[in-house]
Amino acid sequence: MVSAVPPHKLSSLRVWIVVALVWLGLRVSGLSHTLPISFLTIVPDADYLHAELTFNPFELTFASELDGNKNGQIDPHEWVEQETNVTARILECLKLEIAGRPIKAEIAGLTPDIESHHVTLRAHYRIDARGRQVRIESDLSRITSGSHLTQVTFGSEDRQQWARLDMQSKVATFEPANGLIVPTHPLLQAHAREARPFWILLGALAAVVLSTSGLQLIRRLITPRLNICPADSSKRTSGLDRS
Repeated sequence: MVSAVPPHKLSSLRVWIVVALVWLGLRVSGLSHTLPISFLTIVPDADYLHAELTFNPFELTFASELDGNKNGQIDPHEWVEQETNVTARILECLKLEIAGRPIKAEIAGLTPDIESHHVTLRAHYRIDARGRQVRIESDLSRITSGSHLTQVTFGSEDRQQWARLDMQSKVATFEPANGLIVPTHPLLQAHAREARPFWILLGALAAVVLSTSGLQLIRRLITPRLNICPADSSKRTSGLDRS
């Protein structure tokens, strides 16, 4: 006779599995958060060249200046007060040229994400850059750190080019006909390798929790060993004797 699993034990196990999934998710997010990386997307259309930079503001050398009340974070009202200053200082480090001609942003601003502690700078340049050479020079290491990396994605979804900018490689040129693909930086490759096992384990745990067979497996793991009643034992013994 198999002992039934007490409902409170099964519920407790589910809670621990959820806790493990959350911990793994935070662990993987923490890995990407600690690397000094920003992500720049550049998309040309008929009227504007759009640039979008997502970065961690605490990597800025002047981050302490933004935290006016010294509470360890940059509050929404502090972003409002410092938006013009921060936008200008970042754009000074990002220089764009179209067919050899420097261009300036017509509209630019910041959008902070309080949940992720990251900020997105959006800049719009009034020019039709389609079919023309686009050159980007990044000097973000001057206001961040020497190890800062910028992953650049250029173009629309159907045709994209990629580049990696850092202190040693500050310039990338995107040609209208030939794609430029710069190999991913070793630190990013190492990060991907380190994070992959966590995602695999996270997915496996989720599959176990959600699948019927997984629940049955969990019940077996927490079910005590089979208890054979004396009556059942005698029946099996007599059956063997008759055979």
